[in-house]
Amino acid sequence: MSIRPARSRLHHLPGFSLVELIMVCVFLFIVGSMSVVFGIRAIAIQELDSARDTATSELSLARDHAMSGSNDSPWGVMFATSSMTTFRGTSYAARDTAFDRTTTFGSGVTFSGATSVLFLPPDGTVNTPGTVLMVNGSVTTSVGVNAIGAIEVH
Repeated sequence: MSIRPARSRLHHLPGFSLVELIMVCVFLFIVGSMSVVFGIRAIAIQELDSARDTATSELSLARDHAMSGSNDSPWGVMFATSSMTTFRGTSYAARDTAFDRTTTFGSGVTFSGATSVLFLPPDGTVNTPGTVLMVNGSVTTSVGVNAIGAIEVH
């Protein structure tokens, strides 16, 4: 009768090898990393969509005020780096600050392009059509106003 060494029994026990465990860990790390990247991009898109919707709403409000003859004055929207202000007056510099309505966005959303849009009474036309570009990371969108005051989302 021969006696087997204890070492030989270990080779026949079921389980996972170190290589298999490392491969599973690497796979989980890759999937987790991709999830974080796509999650961050989804958040940036959502923030940008919200900023675009707010800008469209504020432009519509300013146009509606100008068309309705509210306070018998032009109304406009001024875009700064990460905020916008709806104002009453012939320009942002000559506005009546009592009617200002400012919206500030998070640090991720920035505006460029047209700095201000002024809607003229009684028909809501604009002197200078323009497009406002909104950026959040690598995601961009824009809102434009044409000569007749129509607001277009691009």
